[in-house]
Amino acid sequence: TLFSMVAVGVLAGCETLPRQVLPYVMRDSAGGLDLYLYDLESGSSEALTQTLVVNEADPAMDRAGQRVVYVEAGTATGQGSFNIIIRDLQTGQSEAVVQTSMPLFSPAFSNNGKKLAYVVQRDSKFQIEVKDLTTDAEATVIGFGSDPSWRVDDRAIFYSTRDTLDAEAGDLNVHELNTGINQSLRLRGNSFTNLTGGTSIAYTALAYSRRNEAVWVIDANSRQT
Repeated sequence: TLFSMVAVGVLAGCETLPRQVLPYVMRDSAGGLDLYLYDLESGSSEALTQTLVVNEADPAMDRAGQRVVYVEAGTATGQGSFNIIIRDLQTGQSEAVVQTSMPLFSPAFSNNGKKLAYVVQRDSKFQIEVKDLTTDAEATVIGFGSDPSWRVDDRAIFYSTRDTLDAEAGDLNVHELNTGINQSLRLRGNSFTNLTGGTSIAYTALAYSRRNEAVWVIDANSRQT
């Protein structure tokens, strides 16, 4: 019927709204870190992990609100081991997509959910890598730095040149994935975050060790702050 045809057309043109959830970590009774999920619509929280032999950190959601990625640091074997875990919130299944004995930080889904950027600490320096989640290919090394954040077209990554724990701050750079070209935006700071829309970057202008840090927002196209 005409009504059903119109209804199907309307539904086909509608996008499914992402689940409004916020992942976070809390300390348990043993002093470790467990992963929780806060539902912004219902106001309720649920524990996703509760273990005493591993710690969870740096959780982040994909844009669809269906998967959470986080770092798992284990000590069960008596030696340091680090994994990046992706948990499907619909099925409850978890998968280790990166496994190493070196510290891992700041995993971030690409906007289309097909790639993952993260930081690995090699020989005391932070190195940004990108892994294609659709293939078994080795991760691609982007360079030394931290706080990776995807541009909206997934063809470039914003990051800080802060590449050691001792460094107080870094410069905001852009790495073009297709060409490998790095460009400095000549901004000093840390904790860069790609805002919704993909062109604005929020960052703190002072080092972690200082108080009263200022937060700035820059349009990466016009460079207006």
